[in-house]
Amino acid sequence: RMLVGGGLRLDHVDVLVAAGVDGFHIGGAARPGGWTHPVSVTAVQEWREALDT
Repeated sequence: RMLVGGGLRLDHVDVLVAAGVDGFHIGGAARPGGWTHPVSVTAVQEWREALDT
């Protein structure tokens, strides 16, 4: 098992999955407005969909 995180973007997913990565800490990608803003449901859904395909 391998968990990656730090500056991840959706365009990283395919390459990382192909390399065997099976855990993603999306951090700031879940808060497009910055760390002082709430988690974006839309952003999390986009990541979930990308990882489920």
